[in-house]
Amino acid sequence: MKRTSISFPAILSLAFFAMLAQGQTTYTFKQVAKFDYPGAKATLAAGIDSSNNVVGAYIPEGAVYANGFERYADGTFSAPIIAPGDDVIQTLATAINDTGTIAGVYTTNLGYTHGFFLKDGVYTVFDYPGAYLTMIQGINDAGDFVGWYILLDQTGGAFASIGGNLIPIAIPNSTYVSPSDINNQGEIVGWYNTPNNSISFLRESDGTLHYPIHPRPGSATLFGTNDKKYSVGQTYDGTGLHGLFYAAPSTLVTYDFPNTSYVQLTGINDAGFICGYGYKTTEVTHSCIVRVHAESAQ
Repeated sequence: MKRTSISFPAILSLAFFAMLAQGQTTYTFKQVAKFDYPGAKATLAAGIDSSNNVVGAYIPEGAVYANGFERYADGTFSAPIIAPGDDVIQTLATAINDTGTIAGVYTTNLGYTHGFFLKDGVYTVFDYPGAYLTMIQGINDAGDFVGWYILLDQTGGAFASIGGNLIPIAIPNSTYVSPSDINNQGEIVGWYNTPNNSISFLRESDGTLHYPIHPRPGSATLFGTNDKKYSVGQTYDGTGLHGLFYAAPSTLVTYDFPNTSYVQLTGINDAGFICGYGYKTTEVTHSCIVRVHAESAQ
């Protein structure tokens, strides 16, 4: 716009409301699943497709590295996603599209980080030209993707690959830019740093930038988007980190998983299912799926 145990439906739901000046639309959220990868001390959901398959990364008990995973819509899990190679020390699955292509990154023991795509068991590596670190963070159904890179001379930047063409993404007066997801219309969401804050942006398919997008006061980072101009992320309000829902052009709503702190919403599909994660203590991180409902006032 872009998964132990057994997932279970949650009987608790939290509703947070936002009114659009036009249409008086109310957004409510309901948790529908909470899950952990088997044997994981931390499960970090990163992206969700239209069938509610979720990808992400997990940290095994006693480990300091992460492996990728896919949680299928029926609540079962894939085997660990680990990029091939004896030198691979960590693999992260970061996004999935509706063709079943998983995007992600892996790191080697030499300190190189490579982007990859996984489809039908076949890995395809992508490195930004001249980069020793390439992060792929979002992918749409056409295979367009977004991310950022660092070159060998320690300079870097953000990019989108659209139709096979690499397009730089820059925000005026920013110190760092992280495009996070791209939808099927070619709209990109992400976030950027200023000397004082982290702030979200939306880039339309024609290159038009909309920024800053953030609650006031507070920072905001967007990580996932869908084809209905709904996006999700995280916001800091001065007291804590909360999940963030954004309905373009101006509605921002916070949401926290029940009994969970440090909430980050990472992906949303067109049916309004949202994946993300949070923790109650810093030692244990759980992932969740919630659904947003939009209702217009009569």
